[in-house]
Amino acid sequence: MKFACSDTVPCNNIVLSNINLEKKDGTVATYCNSAKGFGYGVVHPSADCLSSHNKNYNAIGQSAITKESNVIGQTKISEFSETITEGIIHTEL
Repeated sequence: MKFACSDTVPCNNIVLSNINLEKKDGTVATYCNSAKGFGYGVVHPSADCLSSHNKNYNAIGQSAITKESNVIGQTKISEFSETITEGIIHTEL
């Protein structure tokens, strides 16, 4: 995954949910420049390079990864997403 955003116009509110990318002949990697957001569920390759402008992003995303906290994580994510829905553009590749 490559998030090559402009330093003057950064990408914000990127949400990665249940991503599993594989490559036949090598490893997959993530590159981020001026990108802010979070991931939850399975995100492979990991998107640790996404810097969050909201400290709640990472805490919420991490709680959704483990099985036992998945329900709690999903609840927190839905509550949190209601507060950040304006300005989010949902894109499927």
